[in-house]
This record gives sequence, structure tokens and C-alpha cells, in this order.
Amino acid sequence: MDGEGWYHVVSRTAFQLFKFDDRDKGMFVRMMRRVANFCGVEVLNYCAMTNHFHILLHIPRPTEITEAMLLERVSILYGTDNAHDLRAHWEELRKIGNTVTLQEEQDKLRRRMGDISEFMKSLKQRYSIWYRHEHESFTGTLWEGRYRSIVVQGSVTTLSAVSAYIDLNPVRAGIVNDPADYKWSGYGAATAGDAAAMRGIARVFHSEATDADFVKVAENHYREVLYSTGAEAVGQEKVREVLASGGKFTLPQLLRCKVRHFIAGVCLGDEKFVESVFEAHRGHFGPRRKSGARGIGRCEKWCGVRLCTARKLVKTPLLAGTLGDIRQMR
Repeated sequence: MDGEGWYHVVSRTAFQLFKFDDRDKGMFVRMMRRVANFCGVEVLNYCAMTNHFHILLHIPRPTEITEAMLLERVSILYGTDNAHDLRAHWEELRKIGNTVTLQEEQDKLRRRMGDISEFMKSLKQRYSIWYRHEHESFTGTLWEGRYRSIVVQGSVTTLSAVSAYIDLNPVRAGIVNDPADYKWSGYGAATAGDAAAMRGIARVFHSEATDADFVKVAENHYREVLYSTGAEAVGQEKVREVLASGGKFTLPQLLRCKVRHFIAGVCLGDEKFVESVFEAHRGHFGPRRKSGARGIGRCEKWCGVRLCTARKLVKTPLLAGTLGDIRQMR
């Protein structure tokens, strides 16, 4: 993919503690935007919950990053004063002929660009520093481990499914009935007029879309996934019934459940895509494994596509999103 890729990333607070209030979530979203602009990655969608967050992330194809672009990105994340000081420092290195150090310092910054690990590291570290400063009584580790991620096929069908799964987090948790009512998610922010959120969701459907395309995209495509008839009918009894009978859910129904394939399936996409990922990373799978694609359990085809992952999850792969499950969902 020439370095380009799409990822669903998730990270949780340590010990599943419900730590983030409304102000904390608002700061997280603002910081996420700054770090993304610094790293040159694109947030297509997101949801900041009480004890974890989801991000649908697009890593663009690598491009040349000039010195001027580096300074602009430093200004975004570290402020204009730091960018000014760095410019003066580089000018001094150039003046005394120390081009080796100049190149090393710029290359070190460039290595932080267009990289999912660097994006997540910078975001979580900077947010932890801010959180401890604002919550002086808090001690210990804020985050549980590193982060979890799956590779997502860059197709409209797959990206829209993952995007909707992210936006429906507060619905599954019983916090809101309508995803548009949750302001710390991409869809909630987009319906409130946030240009960056509108542009991100629009680009789930077209890579060159702008925020002006959001309304058309939402009305013609995205709302079908979020609000399809019958999607609200899924409860624990319905899940048990379908599982016992060997039946299947529609995708909009399934998205109202907690589906581990979306966060623990290694990759997500149609059968051909998952097989390609499997073959490219054959050494990471057991020697007895003959194929890669494993269909998401109990899900009917959506737009003619059978969504698959590279793992056949056995332990609690599907759980209804009900009020009784809030502790696990938030």
C-alpha cells in the first residue's frame, strides 16, 4: 500500500477506571487534533468515552516534508515560540556549516511523521502530562498498556462500518439513544457543525471530500448504517436467540452490539483483503493455518460484502449493548 493505511485504534485507562469527565474529553479531542496535524495523519472518526477512546486513523502515502513544513508542524504542537527558536537554531547550524547536525535533527522530526506508533505515543504522553497537571490528586499510570489496533481495508463499506461502530459507542453504553447527541464523537461533533469532524466522516466515503460534503454523505449513506430499521431492536435476549438458532444479524444490528472483531481481529475487510494481509504476514500465524479470512460471526453481507477478520474469536466475540453492560462498554 506504499505506506498508506487505515487503522482502528483503541486505548483504555488503567484498571478500567472511569476517569474522564466532560472537560477531560473535550481536551482529549483538541489534543488529538493537534497531534494529528503535527504527525501528518488524518483522523476520520473518533469517540472519547469515560475510560477509553476509539480513533479511525488514515495514514497517507509518504511525501516529502520540507524544512518549512517541519517548522509549521512544530508550531502546531509546541507553539509558535518553540518553532521560532528552532528556526533560529537551525539557521545558526547552517551559518557555522554544521549541516550534519542540522540534517540529523530534521530527520529525527521527520521520522515522527506519518507513523501510527508515533501518533499514539505523542497523544497519550501529552494527554497524561496535562491530566496529571489538572488532577493533582491523581497518581500512578493513566493508560492500560500500549494500545490496540487493527488494519482496516480502505473501502467505503469497511470504513463506514468501523466509523459507525465508533460513533455507536455511547449508544451501546446506554449513555444516549441517538449518536448525534454525544458531543465527544465524530458524528456528534459533525452534526453540531464541527468542520474537522464533518470532513473526516465525509472522507470515509470519498478521500477528497470536504466538510461541505458531510450533509450529503450523512443523508445518503452514513445514516443508513447508523439508523437502519431494526438496528435498535438488539438486546441480550435477541443475541441469545440468534446465536442459539444459528441465525444472522444485519450489519446495523450487529453494530449495536459489542463486537470484539472490530478491536481484536488483526485486520478487517472483505475476504480478498484479509487473505492478502494473511499472506503478507504468514510468519505471524501458526503453521497449521491454511487461510486468513474468518467471517465476522452471525453477520449478513452488507452491500454485497462479507466482512472478515484474520482471527476467529471464541471468547465472548459478541455482547449486546445494554444498560447492564455499561461497565464493559464505556
